[in-house]
Amino acid sequence: MATAGQIKLIHCLKSALALDDAAYRAILGRYGVDSSTQLTERMAADLVEDLEAKAVASGVWKKRGAPKRAGRRPFQGKAPASKEQLLKKVEALLADAGRPWAYADGMAKHMFKLDSVRFADADQLRRIVAALVYDAKRRAKREG
Repeated sequence: MATAGQIKLIHCLKSALALDDAAYRAILGRYGVDSSTQLTERMAADLVEDLEAKAVASGVWKKRGAPKRAGRRPFQGKAPASKEQLLKKVEALLADAGRPWAYADGMAKHMFKLDSVRFADADQLRRIVAALVYDAKRRAKREG
């Protein structure tokens, strides 16, 4: 089943492209379904990609990327050498996922009751890195 977010995006793109019902149903027919709710997650992703490309080409849509600050550390200064490499790894994993640094802070709060990742020791940072790697594998598996 397509996710609710994918269905919303499909309908936003349909409106942006000003597709009438017959044209929209013809596009869905190429996927062998009558409704966007019948699409699988993979088919919905393909449809979104197709509609998004058409909308961008016609100038009625801007493709959204990851937030500009995704993965970038909000705090300044160097961490101790034992933590610096792990913080760089966390930063890279967050950037790949397109997530803000607050996501890692939330993980630290949930996992270790810390207010921020910068207060985590090396062992706790290793565990956060492991969780982010696990999340990256799960997202890759989900995307195909």
